[in-house]
Amino acid sequence: MKKIKLWLLASKIEWHWWFILRIRRKGNSLLSGGMPLTSQKLYKLNQKLSSHSTEVNKAESAYSALVKSVR
Repeated sequence: MKKIKLWLLASKIEWHWWFILRIRRKGNSLLSGGMPLTSQKLYKLNQKLSSHSTEVNKAESAYSALVKSVR
């Protein structure tokens, strides 16, 4: 059962990292296109990035704790 939880946590981490990298690419393209740092689009991207980053941190700490209990 713990191996299944590890697999689910690992897939959750990968899924959120995929979104983080996608959001960063979009933000970089907006910035290189001349979008001001105070724009509403960048603000919304930052909110999305923050929520996915938080989820990744939670999942990584849960994964680490579960790995220690499996060994």
